[in-house]
Amino acid sequence: MLKNGMDGKFLDFPLCCLAYIEGNQNKLKEIAFYCVVTKALELEYNYKIIGRIKATDFSYMTAKDFDVTQKLHLSIALVSKDLGIKIESIEEATNCWIAVKEYIRDHETKYGIDAYCSMGRKLTYEAIEGKLPLRIYLVLAAIHSILGKSKPYLRITYERIAVRMTGCKSKDVLKEEKPQTRIISDRQVGLTVAKLREKNLIRIFVYNRRERFYSTKIKHEDTLRDLVAKSKFQKAEKKYCVEDRRMSQMINSQIKRIKSTGKPNTMFLNTDPEM
Repeated sequence: MLKNGMDGKFLDFPLCCLAYIEGNQNKLKEIAFYCVVTKALELEYNYKIIGRIKATDFSYMTAKDFDVTQKLHLSIALVSKDLGIKIESIEEATNCWIAVKEYIRDHETKYGIDAYCSMGRKLTYEAIEGKLPLRIYLVLAAIHSILGKSKPYLRITYERIAVRMTGCKSKDVLKEEKPQTRIISDRQVGLTVAKLREKNLIRIFVYNRRERFYSTKIKHEDTLRDLVAKSKFQKAEKKYCVEDRRMSQMINSQIKRIKSTGKPNTMFLNTDPEM
C-alpha cells in the first residue's frame, strides 16, 4: 500500500488521542511527536543500540537543542530517523509528549485501558499537511482501533465507526465525554468509507446488503469474501450439528423408553396429520 499512503512506518497511539486532536489537524503533529518520544523511551540500550549510536552520523538532527551527550536525545534521534519524522526541537517534542501523556492518563483513569490506533506515518503527515481530509483520517483510525493488531477482518457497523472517530471507545464514554468532534450520520460514514476503499486503504465485503466486513490487512477483496463465506458456513454447520445432536439424543431417549416400558413419551411425538 506504499503508493496509497502506507510506507511501512506506523504511529501507534490510544484512540482517545482522536479527541485530543479536537478536529484540528495541526494537533496531529503533537500526536506524531508523542509517538516518537514514547518509542524513544522504550528503547533498550543493548549492544545493538549502542552499536547504532556509534555508527550513526547525527548531522541529520537539525534541532538546535540536540545534545549528543544526552541519552534521551540520542534515542529520539534514532526513532525520528526510523519513522521519518523531522524533529526541529527536542524541547518541543518532549513537551508535546508530556501534554498528550497527561491527557491519555486522565482518560484511562476514568475509562480504563484504551483501544489503539496504528496509522501510517506518511498518511498521518498527509492529513497534517491538508493533503488528506481529516474526516477520512479519523474514520480510518476508528476502523484500525476496532480491528486491532490481531484481527484480519471484522463486521463493523457505521454507528460504531462514527462513535470511535470521536476518540471514544463506546457510546457510554461518548455520552460522558461529549467530545468536540460531532457524530456524523450513517450516510456520511458510508461516503467516507467509500473514499477509503477507492484509495485502496481498506477492503470491504457487504454480506446480505446489511452486514459490512472490513479489513486493513487482507490484500484482495476476493480473499475477504472467501474468509467471510467460510466463517458463515462453519457457523451454519455448527448450528445444525447441535440441532442434529439434540434430536439424536431425543430419539435415543425414546428408544430406551420404548424398550423399558413398551410405550414412547407422547409429548415428543409429532401430531401433525400431514406428516
